Amino acid sequence: MSLGSYNVTGEVIYVETPQNKNSYIISGSYPDRYLATKDVLINKVDPVINFATYDNWTTTSDYTHINQPDSVVDMIVMIWRGLVFANWWSGEASLGYGNLYNVENGTIKIKAGYGNNAGSGVTIHYWEERPLEYTSHSTVHEIGHWLLGSAHPYGGPNDHGFWGIMRHSNDGICANTQERERLGWITPTLITSDVLNVTISDYITTGAAFKFHPSNGYTNEYFYFENHQKLSVFDYATRNDNDKGIFVLHQQDIYNGSNNIRCKTSKWSMELDIK
Repeated sequence: MSLGSYNVTGEVIYVETPQNKNSYIISGSYPDRYLATKDVLINKVDPVINFATYDNWTTTSDYTHINQPDSVVDMIVMIWRGLVFANWWSGEASLGYGNLYNVENGTIKIKAGYGNNAGSGVTIHYWEERPLEYTSHSTVHEIGHWLLGSAHPYGGPNDHGFWGIMRHSNDGICANTQERERLGWITPTLITSDVLNVTISDYITTGAAFKFHPSNGYTNEYFYFENHQKLSVFDYATRNDNDKGIFVLHQQDIYNGSNNIRCKTSKWSMELDIK
């Protein structure tokens, strides 16, 4: 989705918890994922990997980083297998909150929170009733919070079915134009006058997209045009592989970290001369 702008390196470690489920219950009603995650990372993962390898960045402010270690692990994706905590959630953009703790003989910190220099990872919840695809999408969505903010800007009573990594977890894998542009992954072509016989390449694989501001629209109102041909596994704009063609997204206001953006598929008719 980033066309090479955002690269992830890492390794996969499979371990079992040092203790049984009941050992992590602190409230009498549910296992505490902070304590369980802390126990696993310190006593099972730390002995077999070098956490210092994953300390490469320092956060100086929101969306501002320098390529310099700060003795804090940059990102851990903690995937819990089985119905460990509860059946009503699929993931969160933290490691369970709670205090920071040390690994690598006290030289590297793991932070359990979320936000500017407050966390070191995300937690994903998987069990057999949910397909692996759902877990994959949940992972993208939770990491998306670190990229785009804590809000769910497409939620609320007027929620519409459309694509985006900040969509619900079972849909969160196909970043829309607004998201990719905001992250600096693509630069959509701005339409400023009438255009004819335009060729739009596949949106996912090339990043091609068009952006139009209506002359009588709001200051930050835009329409985005994407050509989805389902050439990539990441083209999850719909769950139907046969849904191919021009997709239109409507942004009614600027994204500011709250639910004031209204990206949705267009509800009114328009004429497109596509050749």
